Amino acid sequence: MRPARDMEPAAAPPGEWSVEGFKGIGMAESTMRRMANVNGEITLLEEARISILDRGFLYGDSVYEVFRTYDGVPLFCDEHFERMDNSARLIHMKISQSREEMLDEMRRTAAAANIPKGTDIYIAGM
Repeated sequence: MRPARDMEPAAAPPGEWSVEGFKGIGMAESTMRRMANVNGEITLLEEARISILDRGFLYGDSVYEVFRTYDGVPLFCDEHFERMDNSARLIHMKISQSREEMLDEMRRTAAAANIPKGTDIYIAGM
């Protein structure tokens, strides 16, 4: 969706990330928690909230990318960030965080989720 002509181009919020784990065959139950990071505030996923005045909520203009880890290491980061940058460019949205800042937020969120070493997870960014 393109912003209306009389509106400023969309700007991405500082970032919203969620962490979802998945278990391989034979993996034991863990203490991992489903967490969300909305604008730098990390909470349990079911407690995460956005403002009703959030531009993405009001106008539906957002980008979405899912990162996967293998043995705790995010895979294909450059490709994911390139896709995210391209999606933002297509809707005239400026991403307000650097890639390093986004990676730091992903790491903070994963740490808060108590991810066991070696567990593969999905990290969704909006």
